[in-house]
Amino acid sequence: MKRKIVGFFVCTLLIAPIIPVGKHATDTYNPLNGGWIEERDGIKILHLNGSFYEMGYQMGYFLKYEILINLRALKQYNSINESIRLWNIQKHYISNEIVNYTQGIADAIELSFDDVGFIWIWETTCNNSGCTSYIADGPATKSHELIHVYSNDYPFRPTDPITGHCMLDDPVLIVVKPDNGYAFMYPTFAGYIGESGVNEKGISISNLFSETNDENDYGTPVLIRIFEALIHASNIKDVTDILNENRTYGYNFLVSDVNKNQGYVVEQTADHTYTGIWNDTCESKRPFYQLNYIVRRTNHFINPETAATQRVYYNLKDVRYLFHFNFGWIFEWYRYKAVSNGCQKYIGDLDLNNALSLIGDFYLGKYGGMMWYIIKHTYLKNDNAWLQWSYSPKTGDMFICYASKDKMPSQNPIHHFNFFELLESEPP
Repeated sequence: MKRKIVGFFVCTLLIAPIIPVGKHATDTYNPLNGGWIEERDGIKILHLNGSFYEMGYQMGYFLKYEILINLRALKQYNSINESIRLWNIQKHYISNEIVNYTQGIADAIELSFDDVGFIWIWETTCNNSGCTSYIADGPATKSHELIHVYSNDYPFRPTDPITGHCMLDDPVLIVVKPDNGYAFMYPTFAGYIGESGVNEKGISISNLFSETNDENDYGTPVLIRIFEALIHASNIKDVTDILNENRTYGYNFLVSDVNKNQGYVVEQTADHTYTGIWNDTCESKRPFYQLNYIVRRTNHFINPETAATQRVYYNLKDVRYLFHFNFGWIFEWYRYKAVSNGCQKYIGDLDLNNALSLIGDFYLGKYGGMMWYIIKHTYLKNDNAWLQWSYSPKTGDMFICYASKDKMPSQNPIHHFNFFELLESEPP
């Protein structure tokens, strides 16, 4: 009997090193190892390293106060019952990576998994109008390299009902180095996930909601699919495979692939998807028109198949929309026209500086009198951008401006960061 007991303990010691260490397994385990936070130019930069649980825990630990009050703020702009219903469906479609990441955040801020998971479906249950994005490549840019530009919009400023604190006063840039997967970076605000990002393989993704009647609740939340694409995609095929799996609602994605020096648009509904570049046939189907080496989108589809799930008449400026008292699509035409006018102004001379200025000026109504009127006098006056960025997938340079409680992004300072330099930085 004594030999059996000794043998048992010897075997235990031999296999112990290969057993994954849980968060409570030893006194030496510390999920914060590898995570750290710094501030540059007034912006917090959060560095996450390790397993997905550890990275989630690091985020919750370093931004605990901000996350708690901003989650409370975000819940003011949703139907709570609808959010709970959707999350209880869609959480069954998420990967173990995202489960662990979410659980890490929840443990660090001492909330339940479901209380934190709510954020993955938040954009689905709010009035998400706005957003604009374009990608220029080849002769359209001064360097002949890709430039990806994005404005992330929501028609409100989330404010905590208890403290009065506005979420937009907590800008943060997240730099992620997972044990398994590609390193990536995304700009956001503490307490929110983000609608866009870039990874070390030269992939960048931006997301725009696009209304459709072809929807499906039973799928993966779009923010998680974007997250997964940043973790696992090294080319456009990888990106579209991930974005198109278990899809749910209507979205436009703009995707840059540095390996091909090409910008793509992915239009998506529950049952239809289209991937194209600047010179595909539908990009010049009237009333839309081609801009050489530039693809751009606001909140509408251009491909006829996806457009048919969105609006009765293909032409956004069809006068019958007026007779139906549906002015939204005509306004959408002027948004498309205005951003196109801005791109035409700089075509062939685009760089990161003027590409970001262009998107800021667009939101000030500088590329069309009707766009100015729309901003000042219609429901679009409440479509306030949260953040705007321009990015070079080749160099890793990102120019970004964040909104604040009382200012649009273009009214605040422009910050310059380099993704590859941030990946190499060490804690102070």
